[in-house]
Amino acid sequence: AYYLATVHGITNVAVLEKGWLGGGNTGRNTTIIRSNYLYDESAGIYDHALKLWDGLSQELNYNVMYSPRGVMMLAHNVHDIQVLKRHVHANRLNG
Repeated sequence: AYYLATVHGITNVAVLEKGWLGGGNTGRNTTIIRSNYLYDESAGIYDHALKLWDGLSQELNYNVMYSPRGVMMLAHNVHDIQVLKRHVHANRLNG
Protein backbone atom coordinates (compact mmCIF):
# COMPACT_ATOMS: atom_id res chain seq x y z
CA ALA A 1 0.00 0.00 0.00
CA TYR A 2 2.85 2.37 0.86
CA TYR A 3 4.56 1.99 -2.51
CA LEU A 4 1.28 2.06 -4.44
CA ALA A 5 0.58 5.45 -2.87
CA THR A 6 4.04 7.02 -2.88
CA VAL A 7 5.38 5.72 -6.18
CA HIS A 8 2.26 5.22 -8.28
CA GLY A 9 -0.21 7.72 -6.77
CA ILE A 10 -2.79 5.02 -6.04
CA THR A 11 -4.28 6.06 -2.70
CA ASN A 12 -7.53 4.11 -2.65
CA VAL A 13 -5.93 0.97 -1.16
CA ALA A 14 -7.14 -1.16 1.75
CA VAL A 15 -4.73 -3.01 4.03
CA LEU A 16 -6.50 -5.80 5.89
CA GLU A 17 -5.11 -7.35 9.05
CA LYS A 18 -6.93 -9.54 11.54
CA GLY A 19 -5.42 -7.68 14.49
CA TRP A 20 -3.09 -4.69 14.47
CA LEU A 21 -0.93 -3.89 11.44
CA GLY A 22 2.18 -6.06 11.43
CA GLY A 23 0.80 -8.16 14.28
CA GLY A 24 0.39 -11.37 12.31
CA ASN A 25 3.05 -13.91 11.39
CA THR A 26 5.48 -11.28 10.15
CA GLY A 27 5.21 -9.45 13.44
CA ARG A 28 5.96 -12.39 15.69
CA ASN A 29 8.22 -14.57 13.53
CA THR A 30 11.51 -13.96 11.80
CA THR A 31 11.03 -12.99 8.20
CA ILE A 32 13.80 -14.19 5.94
CA ILE A 33 14.58 -12.33 2.74
CA ARG A 34 16.53 -14.88 0.74
CA SER A 35 18.61 -14.60 -2.37
CA ASN A 36 18.31 -18.21 -3.47
CA TYR A 37 16.64 -17.48 -6.76
CA LEU A 38 17.56 -19.62 -9.74
CA TYR A 39 16.62 -17.21 -12.53
CA ASP A 40 18.14 -13.84 -13.44
CA GLU A 41 14.72 -12.16 -13.43
CA SER A 42 13.97 -13.37 -9.90
CA ALA A 43 17.39 -12.26 -8.69
CA GLY A 44 16.75 -8.80 -10.15
CA ILE A 45 13.43 -8.51 -8.32
CA TYR A 46 15.17 -9.63 -5.12
CA ASP A 47 17.90 -7.00 -5.52
CA HIS A 48 15.31 -4.27 -6.05
CA ALA A 49 13.24 -5.40 -3.04
CA LEU A 50 16.34 -5.54 -0.85
CA LYS A 51 17.13 -1.91 -1.66
CA LEU A 52 13.56 -0.94 -0.75
CA TRP A 53 13.77 -2.75 2.61
CA ASP A 54 17.10 -1.10 3.39
CA GLY A 55 15.64 2.41 3.58
CA LEU A 56 12.07 1.64 4.62
CA SER A 57 12.44 2.38 8.36
CA GLN A 58 13.83 5.83 7.63
CA GLU A 59 11.18 6.59 5.00
CA LEU A 60 8.34 5.57 7.33
CA ASN A 61 9.93 6.91 10.51
CA TYR A 62 9.02 3.52 11.98
CA ASN A 63 11.31 0.65 12.91
CA VAL A 64 10.40 -2.23 10.58
CA MET A 65 13.18 -4.20 12.31
CA TYR A 66 15.00 -5.00 9.09
CA SER A 67 18.41 -6.42 9.93
CA PRO A 68 20.46 -7.93 7.08
CA ARG A 69 22.19 -11.13 8.18
CA GLY A 70 23.43 -14.35 6.70
CA VAL A 71 21.63 -17.65 6.57
CA MET A 72 22.92 -21.19 6.94
CA MET A 73 21.13 -24.09 5.32
CA LEU A 74 21.90 -27.71 6.17
CA ALA A 75 21.72 -30.72 3.88
CA HIS A 76 20.62 -34.00 5.44
CA ASN A 77 20.79 -36.32 2.46
CA VAL A 78 22.16 -36.60 -1.08
CA HIS A 79 19.12 -34.92 -2.61
CA ASP A 80 19.46 -31.93 -0.26
CA ILE A 81 23.15 -31.63 -1.17
CA GLN A 82 22.30 -31.52 -4.87
CA VAL A 83 19.61 -28.88 -4.32
CA LEU A 84 21.90 -26.71 -2.19
CA LYS A 85 24.72 -26.98 -4.74
CA ARG A 86 22.32 -25.72 -7.40
CA HIS A 87 21.33 -22.77 -5.20
CA VAL A 88 24.96 -21.93 -4.40
CA HIS A 89 25.83 -22.00 -8.10
CA ALA A 90 22.85 -19.76 -8.98
CA ASN A 91 23.75 -17.31 -6.20
CA ARG A 92 27.33 -17.09 -7.41
CA LEU A 93 26.19 -16.45 -10.98
CA ASN A 94 23.84 -13.69 -9.80
CA GLY A 95 26.41 -12.05 -7.54
